Amino acid sequence: MNVYDLDPQGRIDDAGGTTFMPGLGASCKNQVLYQEQLAYDIAHPGTANEGQYCTQTNQCGCTPADFADILETDPLLNYNSTTYTASPYPQTTDPLSLDVGVPGNPTACQEASIPYLANCRYVVVPVSSGVTTPTSPTLTANGGTGYSQSDSTTSALSTNASISEGLSFTLTLPSYFPLKVGGSWTWTQNESTGTTTGNSNTMTLNFNTNTPTCEEQVALFEDTIYHTFVFMVPQGNYGCP
Repeated sequence: MNVYDLDPQGRIDDAGGTTFMPGLGASCKNQVLYQEQLAYDIAHPGTANEGQYCTQTNQCGCTPADFADILETDPLLNYNSTTYTASPYPQTTDPLSLDVGVPGNPTACQEASIPYLANCRYVVVPVSSGVTTPTSPTLTANGGTGYSQSDSTTSALSTNASISEGLSFTLTLPSYFPLKVGGSWTWTQNESTGTTTGNSNTMTLNFNTNTPTCEEQVALFEDTIYHTFVFMVPQGNYGCP
């Protein structure tokens, strides 16, 4: 995570001064570094958010356990919020195998025209509209040049599912400000439905490997909640690990 998202968030107010709002680090269990960073930022508003105490290395004292509820929502990560460990599915796993589909038709998310109200976390990014063959860019040792990929060929997205995550925080300002502030955030993501037109979502992809003999077609899928791409590499073909 970018350390500046964890730091206290300094903003220039209407009077020209600096007002601080809590960063994500305010929701973490270990508050020592966050409080030190906040005290420094208040005393040195001109250098706020430069990470004197909260750094990319120490992550402001935050750990994956602080965001367990969020990590647990990623089916491919397979995160356990009790043991705070992840058991990610192999890159050879078909993401569609984790979809719920519809009652009586668990493979509905694999169809070219996905039924309305199907619960599909992942869908194919097809080579053209109306087909089920996924777009398959090439993974090679010489494939370092990035290219732009959109989901404009994905003609149907799913609905009937959402994810909510909540975090709470208590913020104690330095001793010369005897003030405590508390609050919470709740994120809710909903899957969309309908027909896409044009380039709805676009990312720059860069496929590369250190295996000189590797040359493989990587199947492309889309996460319907976060609208990011998910990849599946066929197992052990053409010299790829």
